[in-house]
Amino acid sequence: MEKPRQPARHFSQQEAELILRRAAHLDTRGPQAELSLEDLERIAADAGIAPENIRRAAASLEEKPVPVPKSHFFGEPTEVVLERTLQFQLTRGSIEKLAKQMNDLVGGRGSVHSDGERLTWTRKPDEGGALPTRVSLWNSGGRLRIELRGSSAGLAGGLYGGILGGVGGGVGFPSAMTVGMLSGSVPGALGTLLGVTVGAWGLARAIYINAARHRRAQWEHTLRTLCEHATTLDAREED
Repeated sequence: MEKPRQPARHFSQQEAELILRRAAHLDTRGPQAELSLEDLERIAADAGIAPENIRRAAASLEEKPVPVPKSHFFGEPTEVVLERTLQFQLTRGSIEKLAKQMNDLVGGRGSVHSDGERLTWTRKPDEGGALPTRVSLWNSGGRLRIELRGSSAGLAGGLYGGILGGVGGGVGFPSAMTVGMLSGSVPGALGTLLGVTVGAWGLARAIYINAARHRRAQWEHTLRTLCEHATTLDAREED
């Protein structure tokens, strides 16, 4: 038995034009193609979104990290600073609203200080090291500056100290003594100790690089979240 056909949906002339324009945009681009800012503004205009809001949202994705030289010993820096500059300022009221939401936005408990012009969130000592150590937001020259600082020094110290001490001291010295006693060769014993120590350092370095990059990715995500939320607050102010 055939199912009853649903009545065909009808669209107004304005809706039809909107659908056709958006379909034309999508039809000219493959699934992996990239869109320019102008393309996004045209699509947004078709959907009734103000172009300036698209530009603000795009600006929130422009990361400007402070250059930090990588550590040759650790493989990744132990201190990271990320910055963004957004093309608008927040009012005192919006900054105060943001201050009340910082723990949720950052993902952990911290001490919040705000004077209506500058907002600073500082991680509490009992919170995990995966959280940023400090996040600051302030108005400057008609723009909103956001700075996030993170530290992996504790992670590096724990990994290198534990692995080098455990493997180097627990395995390296006994192995070196055994080689020295059996061969009677001091260079052979030292070579064994050096080989075990270098191997332990390489293991600690590989683990730290992976963990440090994961933390940085988390901090970058937190920064994007803050930028997007600030952009939303700015749009509400204009409405």
